[in-house]
Amino acid sequence: MQEYLSITRDYASLPVIEERRKELARSMESLMAHLLKKNTALMAAFCYDPLMDAYKELKMQVDNYPRFP
Repeated sequence: MQEYLSITRDYASLPVIEERRKELARSMESLMAHLLKKNTALMAAFCYDPLMDAYKELKMQVDNYPRFP
């Protein structure tokens, strides 16, 4: 983003060009924020939970434990 702004700064002498550049920068920031939220949600949904794995292992052991009448 900063690289884009520094490259286009030399060509932004006209007000119309400056406004377009600002609009494009805003849309790029909005897209980056959206992707960050989406990636964060995906990571939360698919993250590894060691406590859940331990619970499943314990439940499996208890279910397979022989019961006395």
